[in-house]
Amino acid sequence: MARAAASPGSPARDALLALLSPSGQPAPELGPAAWEQLDAMAVQHRLQPLLHHLTRECASIPAEMRLRWKGAYRAAAASALIVRAELDHTCGLLEAAGFRPIALKGAWLAWHAYPHPALRPMRDLDLLLDETSVIAAYEVLLCEGYRATDTGELALADVIRLDKHLPALISPRGISIELHQRLWEIAGRTDHAAPAVADAAMRARTIRQGGIAFLAPQDLLGHLIVHAVYDHRLDCGPLVLSDIAFLVEQEEIDWPSFWAGARDGGWDRGARLMLAMVRRAHPRAPAVWRSLQTKGAPTRWPSRARVCCCKTCPRGKAQASLPLWRRAGVVPSCAGLPGGEKRRRTATPQFAT
Repeated sequence: MARAAASPGSPARDALLALLSPSGQPAPELGPAAWEQLDAMAVQHRLQPLLHHLTRECASIPAEMRLRWKGAYRAAAASALIVRAELDHTCGLLEAAGFRPIALKGAWLAWHAYPHPALRPMRDLDLLLDETSVIAAYEVLLCEGYRATDTGELALADVIRLDKHLPALISPRGISIELHQRLWEIAGRTDHAAPAVADAAMRARTIRQGGIAFLAPQDLLGHLIVHAVYDHRLDCGPLVLSDIAFLVEQEEIDWPSFWAGARDGGWDRGARLMLAMVRRAHPRAPAVWRSLQTKGAPTRWPSRARVCCCKTCPRGKAQASLPLWRRAGVVPSCAGLPGGEKRRRTATPQFAT
């Protein structure tokens, strides 16, 4: 898929973020080209169904856009049925073989946080096992007709040591399945410090809903934050803002306990950054506001963070957000550099202090 080109601060990008904020504001005034650019970003980030849900009564949005988003919603609803069947089937196979898979991220969000699973389309299914059993589980699925997508240069034992998940499998239904052996990147795997993870405690707190094991919602919130801020340095698109907003409005979070765990793991500043961004994007979400007012939350700092809608960060915008990144505990590898993807691969980023 061609990548949607939109620089931070572009009218299409800002309009997309405004439409995703359920603030009651009227639709932005854009020209035809900007609407097309906005829709291209919505496709890239799986936002068309959510846009349909949020703006279906907004007559000021071009009729062509509303038809596209309605069609995407219907397609996502049909896809959600297939994904759910795959989730039930794959977890059933693994549990019958003696494994204890835990479904991550979208598998819980789509069916238990969003009003309808179509609003949270999924690219794949992430299942957490552990380092001692994940290869055996991988082999069980291969024997059941799942197909490896990448044999890779590393032996699976080396992948377990260096990465957080094994190469993806494609199920007989055509769904991508990732078996994870850990929740986030290990220390030394990235060019910045990785937070500590209370892996055993999170596994002990798993819940079962609809016959599937999931992380407890409070632990899932931590996983979403660390995944976005530290694993991807916010270069993951705006869907995470909606994920967190729907999660904290749906579930009762023990905020003092949450902040204590974040502080112990060293990711409390990243959580403060992420929740501040969610509050800005969803000003009518009272639970997000409460999260930032709870005793134990990090001290507030001026917020200038942006979520990337593309893989490039113009120099001025990156430099403007650099102090905030330092406070969060990471520095984007493209910060302060002209250009984007090509420079990112070769540049040596600074470590946050």
